Amino acid sequence: MIDAKMSFAPVEIAAPARDRRMAPLAGLGLAALVSLGMWGLLALMVSRLF
Repeated sequence: MIDAKMSFAPVEIAAPARDRRMAPLAGLGLAALVSLGMWGLLALMVSRLF
């Protein structure tokens, strides 16, 4: 059996830098634009095949 000690002392955790992150809606909008562009390219390629 393993005996382990746990400490419940508060530990300072480095807060993530929020300045470098995009706003969630901006990231979602960028993802939507990329997705639309990829679907558009796929449609263009399929239309050239037929």
